[in-house]
Amino acid sequence: MINKFFDKETLELIKFLIKSAQSYGVKLFFVGGIVRDIFLEKPISDIDMVVKGSAIDFCKNLEEINPNFKIKSMHPDFNTVKMNLNGINVDFASTREEDYPKSGCLPVVKNVGCSLEADIKRRDFTINSIALDINLDSNKNVIFDVIDLTGGIGDIKAKKLHVLHDRSFIDDPTRILRGLDFELRFKGFKFDKITKKLKEEYLENLNREGLSISRVELTLKKIFKNKKFASKAFKKIIKEKLYKIYTNQTIAQPKWGKCIENAIEIFKPENPEDVYFMGLKDDITQGILTNYKHQYLTTNYEIYSYFKKFSIPKLTLHYAITGDSLAKRYFSKLKDTKVLTTGDILLKVGFKQGEQIGIILEKLLEEKLNNNSFAKAADELIWIKNNF
Repeated sequence: MINKFFDKETLELIKFLIKSAQSYGVKLFFVGGIVRDIFLEKPISDIDMVVKGSAIDFCKNLEEINPNFKIKSMHPDFNTVKMNLNGINVDFASTREEDYPKSGCLPVVKNVGCSLEADIKRRDFTINSIALDINLDSNKNVIFDVIDLTGGIGDIKAKKLHVLHDRSFIDDPTRILRGLDFELRFKGFKFDKITKKLKEEYLENLNREGLSISRVELTLKKIFKNKKFASKAFKKIIKEKLYKIYTNQTIAQPKWGKCIENAIEIFKPENPEDVYFMGLKDDITQGILTNYKHQYLTTNYEIYSYFKKFSIPKLTLHYAITGDSLAKRYFSKLKDTKVLTTGDILLKVGFKQGEQIGIILEKLLEEKLNNNSFAKAADELIWIKNNF
């Protein structure tokens, strides 16, 4: 049944990797998301393999034996490797154990190459703790043996999100956010009673002693990258006060989620997840509301001057929380306005180097925005000579 999730080329690669691992003296498994998605009968988008041994050493060996195998990146602290294997991208991780010296900090890796059982115990939810032992049968076909030490298959059938131990959220509170991601991505999945209680207890007794803000940011942005659920995720993070994981600020506008979704359709920022992430930062949202100057911007030049300092994500958020039509006007009609005249041109026609050139170019831009389209540079020069 599992073979149907891989095309012929990938299955041939898996066969080669099994033989290479046997020759090198290590063992390969599928563990985590790839196994979960197989049991959920979802298409496999990423191929992740776990090496009982050193993934870095194994991948270096692969690179040596095949010129079409290339290491793309390595992370020595976690002994993980990204490789391109003849056009197929595969992520390799070593079996390992982890310690969390402080709540929320990045884990300290130990015992690289440990048993599969020890590696599984460090994971977040039971549904991500199912493994597949990968082997070849007597006819050299790939066979998979299921290893389910935590009841993950039963929890998939019951649509339960269940952590592996009571300190799970204390060790890594971003698991609460990853749980939210799974709730939204996998229809019907919910925290079970025990896990929900552990989540509530953590949010009531916060411990940010070693919190990795970069890890929180990475997790949130990954959630918001899913366009289908980003608005709903934003609303749930605020309603359930999940932002307490990383801030003492109070964020009280869940309705902005839908507004951000609509604004993204208009402003089309390159990374829409940045807009939602900024919307969870009280200092940014309150700054937008405090400095909101719609009533004072009466000319195109004033509108341009006010909004030109905004990045596209911040402009998008500004529109989402204020509904300011001037932000929309700036984006669609004013943002790309430029004058054709340059400082070099002004020097060539007799103006002296200095502060006046900057003043002239700014006044020219103001004129162009407010009163005059100036079809060509010569028209701009006529206006400059008439006014300076």
